Formats: sequence, C-alpha cells, structure tokens
Amino acid sequence: MHTITSKFGKAAAWFLITMIVMSFAAWGIGDVFRGHVDNAVAKVGAVKIPYDEYRETLHAETQKFQSAFPAGTMTDAMKAEISSETLNSLIRQKLLAQEISRLRIAPEDKDLVKIISGNPAFRDEKSGFSPERFKEFLARAGKSESTYLGELRRDLGFYLLMQSLTADRSVSEFELGKLYAISEQRRTAEIAYIPIEYNRRGEPSSEAELSAFYESHKQYFAIPETRDVSYMIIDPTRAVKIAITDAELHKEYERRKQEFSTPETRDLGNVIAKDEATAKDAYEKLKAGRDFHKLTGVKISLVKKARKDSLAPTNLADSAFMLENGGVSAPIKSPFGWHVIKVLGIYPPHVPGFEEVKGKLQAEMERASAGEAVNKFIQAIDDEAASGAKAEEVAKKFSLDLKKALRLKRGNVNPGKLETTKAFLDAAFSTPAGLASNVFGTAGGKYALVYVDSVQSARIPDFKDIQKEISDAYAREKAVEVAEKIANELAAQKDFKALAAKSINLEATTLDSIKSDYHDKNLPPEFIGEIFRLKENETTKPYRLENKFVVARLVAVKQFTGKSDTAALAKLKSTMAEKNMDDLITEYFEYLKTRYPVRIYKDAMKTAQ
Repeated sequence: MHTITSKFGKAAAWFLITMIVMSFAAWGIGDVFRGHVDNAVAKVGAVKIPYDEYRETLHAETQKFQSAFPAGTMTDAMKAEISSETLNSLIRQKLLAQEISRLRIAPEDKDLVKIISGNPAFRDEKSGFSPERFKEFLARAGKSESTYLGELRRDLGFYLLMQSLTADRSVSEFELGKLYAISEQRRTAEIAYIPIEYNRRGEPSSEAELSAFYESHKQYFAIPETRDVSYMIIDPTRAVKIAITDAELHKEYERRKQEFSTPETRDLGNVIAKDEATAKDAYEKLKAGRDFHKLTGVKISLVKKARKDSLAPTNLADSAFMLENGGVSAPIKSPFGWHVIKVLGIYPPHVPGFEEVKGKLQAEMERASAGEAVNKFIQAIDDEAASGAKAEEVAKKFSLDLKKALRLKRGNVNPGKLETTKAFLDAAFSTPAGLASNVFGTAGGKYALVYVDSVQSARIPDFKDIQKEISDAYAREKAVEVAEKIANELAAQKDFKALAAKSINLEATTLDSIKSDYHDKNLPPEFIGEIFRLKENETTKPYRLENKFVVARLVAVKQFTGKSDTAALAKLKSTMAEKNMDDLITEYFEYLKTRYPVRIYKDAMKTAQ
C-alpha cells in the first residue's frame, strides 16, 4: 500500500466508510479524518468476499486511477498496489460490519429520517421535504427505498462505531506545550570528518602477512558460480490464433455494455466549514456570484469528473448530483462538518458504440478462448524438451527464436531484464547442465524455456593469481581501521577544532543552532537523532559514511523560552491528534482480525485481475 497511500491519504482515512477509503481524499475530506473455495477471494470471520464483488470493486478503483494517469503510464507495481488496497478496503468493511452486528449498534429510524429530511436535494421550493424528489432520486440512482435506507443505516453505523472509538483523542495542553518546546529547541554541535585515505595505511610487513590476510578473507575473493544458457521466449498470442466471429463479439458487447459505459460525472467544488453559520455565509456569497476560490475561513476542495458512487458520505453525493450546472447547494451537515457544494461542470453518461470497444473486446475474448489451446501448446514444448530434444530442434519445430545468455550469476536479479528476473535465474540455476528446465511464466503473459549449456563452478582463485587484488583489499581494510581509530580517539577529545588544526586532512565544521527536524542529505538521520539525545560536551559514536567517518560533540543547548507561534502550535496539535488516531485505528483493525480471522485466497485474486 506504500506508493498509492503516500499519494492519496493516511491510515485515518479509514475513519468512516472503509470500502470507499480512496474517495475521501478525492472529495477533499481525507485530511479531516484520518486455495480458492466457493468463488470467494477472501474470508473474514464468517463472511466471504465473493469473487464478483472484488472484481467489480477492483475494476471501478482501477478506472478511477487510470483517469488520473496518462495512457500506459500505470506501472505493474501501481496496479498491484491498487489491487491490494481494494482487497484491504473490502476486508475492513467486513470487519466493521461484523463488529457492528456483535455490538448491536443499530441507528434508530428517527436518525435516518433526520438525515433524509435534512438533505437539500430532497426539499421543495418551500424548504420542506419532498417525497416526489426523493422518489425521483431513487429512480435516477436505480435503487429501491429499502436499499438506500440500508446503505444509509450501514454508513451511520460505521460512523457511530468509529466515533465511539476515537472520542477524546485530543492532545492535552501540557503534552502539546512540552512537544512544542522540544520541537523548537536548538542545538549547536561541532562536527569532525575523518577521511578514509589509502595513503594512510599499514603495508604488510611480509608476503606471509599478506597470505594470512588472504586465508582469513578467502570468501571475499570468491568467484561465484556462473552459467551459460540458451533460451526461448514463448508468446501464446503469436503461437495460438483464435478466431472470434462478429456475431460472438456483438453478443458479448450486449452482455457487457453496462461495464463499458461511463456514468454521468461532474466537476464539483466543495466548501467545508466548521459551523452552520460559516457555511450559510459561504452559500450566500456563492449564490451572489462570489468567485469560488476567493472564499475565506473555509476549506475548499475541487473534484474533477467525479462519479456519484465515488463520493462520500451519501447525503453529500445525493445533493451534488441533484443540482443543475452552476447550482449551489444549501448548507449540508455531515460527520466532517458543514458543506456547500457548487457544480462546476456536468459530463453526461456515455455508452460506447460497438466499434469503439470492438478491438478491446476481441483481444479479451481471444485471450480467454486461447487458454486451453495455449496449455496444449506449452505442454507440447515441455514434452519435446523433456524427451531429450536439443534447444535448436525445439526452436525449429515450434518456430521460436533461440537466444543466449552468458555468465549468469544467481544473485544478479534485475526485474527490468528477462534474463535477470528471479523466475529466469531460478530456472537456470535449478536445472542440471545439459538439460532443459520446465516451461515457466514470465512478465506480460509470456513463457520461457531454458537450456543450461555449461556451468562454471564457484571457486576461490589461488593466492599468486590475485596477489595485487589481495594487496589492494588489505590496504582498504587498513585504511578504514586507521580512520576509525582516529574517529574513536577524537570522540574522547574536548576540542575538535584544535585537534583538526594538528591533524592532516581532518575537516571540522559546526552545525549551528539546528532543530530536531534538521536534514542534511550527507548525514545519516540517526546521527542527527543522536545529537539530540546528548548532554552538553558529550560526543556521538563515530558514524561510517561512504569514504569517511563523522563524529559530533554537543556544544550548547538553547531551550525554547519564547511565545508559541499560534499557527505552528495548531499544526502540531493537528499532527499529533491525527497520529494518535492513525495509531488507534491501525491497532483497532489488527484487534478485529484476531476476533474475525482473515484468510485470503490468492489464486482467486489472480483470476479476478
């Protein structure tokens, strides 16, 4: 989840409706809260996540992200992360649903009535509840009244559970003051750099000493096993051709037309106010023609081409899609505050014609239909290689290109090149010399077959053959030892700069009045962290950099005694409260997994993708 979550929200975005966690960030309120059996991809407690539910949710989430990235720029890693987050979101939904049921958290009907009657989308010109508008909304959404009420009850149940969990998670004024003072504390430290110089080293006193060094470091000079292989790449789409008729394509198009269709989308402006009075003021200004971006005292988020089913909570989405283009909603209350929605653009639904999707449909159907034929083709190649046929014979018989890869090393994994992928190297190094591997899958839906032509066994060269390399290694090690010895001696001194003046090539400098968030790309974060744990005149341990050691001595500590910056204090308070909530929610979901064990059926997930 690391790449996508870092871009679109934090753990606390699970706060309300976990199955639409990503829509929180898009709606602009993410910063407020932070073996396959029975056709299921996972089982959470007693509840299964059906294959169809996962596949449809994954498809919808993928479509959202594809609209945010230029065609062809989404990497496999990004797609895998979307898949993982989709499953995690569904798992969290099932965890919460079962916990709500166990705790018997049941929102009362009067609460649902209050939410519905208070929704501006369902009001008439006199600001009274309009049953006709409510029925019109249900018709447009394709939902029955019971389905809509069920969704609303579920959403409110999630909210009540999480509200009770996260109540009173604020940071105390004492804690806040202490944290702020620490964050504003400044420290001054002297820094000394001790270079690792190969001219400052001990030469071996004799060949015997160098030989002893070689004997104790033999593995350092080992030459690993390498292999020369011949291989063939098998592309099933070229090897097996499946003809799909126009009649079959038309039939599949009619069956999946809804899947290809794009619903109505809208560009929306969302004003988030802390109270109703502020929201009403924003509403009046927008109605009077005030520029959306010039509103003050509120949060503003813009959502491009939003789908109704991608927005949350439900009452905000309902209002946004009941307005005309340019329309402004009356203030709406949600668990996140008071909102005023303005419609900035409307894009009607689009149902692509047959010709628009014919190519994509044909490719998908050909891949699906080719499955059995591909298996037979792969099996035939496997059987031919296993029978003892040479690589050249197999390549000729099946019209495959024969390639060579020389001096392969087991540990040189590089996913960007087929010959150095883990699957390829595993096949090359698990197959005896002179034989062929089994056919195995590679990236992009292709397959490969490897013949091991020769094996160069791992060996340790003789001392006399690599005497210069041994001498250089000895020099490097001794240079490091000399530099580290100086660094340790320096750590015991009281005056770095005085010692620097007496030492050859010893550089000393000062980190003046730095704060704990100080960053220097040339210094390890743990080194800066240790400076902020020292007492005055104490020194850090030596830290090894690429070609030098570094040591610091704390010279002075300046405590913060001034007046707190209001904005900085508010930011720190928000950050700490958010972190507390993040940690709490993370722990809570881990607890729920112990009560409702989660089992994932990975094979079923691969099929769904």
